Amino acid sequence: MDVERVVDRAIKFLKEKGGYLFPHLEKMEFDEKTARWSVWVNVGISEKNIKKVIIDKNGKVIGLE
Repeated sequence: MDVERVVDRAIKFLKEKGGYLFPHLEKMEFDEKTARWSVWVNVGISEKNIKKVIIDKNGKVIGLE
């Protein structure tokens, strides 16, 4: 899965399932051992509110912190 698709999947998940209107990417990492992407997204409007979305190698969202 490429970086662009991972970011799109995380943003779409937060908009549709979390109800966040203006999420934007803060940072992301790929863990080669677990083959998982960690995507940190700021969902705050006036203050930072960071959510971490975890996506597996197949593109499935498997966690939200």
